[in-house]
Amino acid sequence: MSDDFPAQVLFEFRQGSLLTQLALRSGIGVTLAEVGQRLVTARATAARPTDARRFPPARRCAASCLTRHRDRQRFGEDRVASLNNGF
Repeated sequence: MSDDFPAQVLFEFRQGSLLTQLALRSGIGVTLAEVGQRLVTARATAARPTDARRFPPARRCAASCLTRHRDRQRFGEDRVASLNNGF
């Protein structure tokens, strides 16, 4: 740098560059934090077991058999049979 270049101009340029970098990196950081939070929340929600996935296949059958047995006790055999046939 030449000796006749004003020091104040150089200082203001460096100060402006630093503030620009700070604003840019802060914006990127906030954006990535929000996107990351949404991804984690979406994965946690998707990982929750639904009624169908709560039991493994062998236990799922047992659970549905217990439900049918309970329904037969409540409503009677004829009513449950008609419900299972789609009537």
